[in-house]
Amino acid sequence: MKKQYDIKFAARKYTTQDGQEKTYWSNHGTMWMDEEGKVTIKLDSIPQSANWDGYFKAFLHRPKEERFQGLPKDDGYDDVPF
Repeated sequence: MKKQYDIKFAARKYTTQDGQEKTYWSNHGTMWMDEEGKVTIKLDSIPQSANWDGYFKAFLHRPKEERFQGLPKDDGYDDVPF
C-alpha cells in the first residue's frame, strides 16, 4: 500500500484571534512512497515567494473531511447566480 503525502511550503505566519501565531502552508504537489521505500513526487507548482529557500515539507495526506474538521461549513450564501 502506498503512503500519500502533501508537498507544502510555509508561505507565511499569521496570528489567530486569540493571539496564537500559526503558519499557513501552501500546497504544491503530492508524494507517494511504496512498500519498498521508493518515492514518486508530482509537483503542481513552485512558490513564487522571496521567502522560498528551495525546500518543501511533506505531510501525511489527510482526507478533505479531516482537514476542515471544526471549521464552519459553507452555507451557500456566496453563490452568485449567472
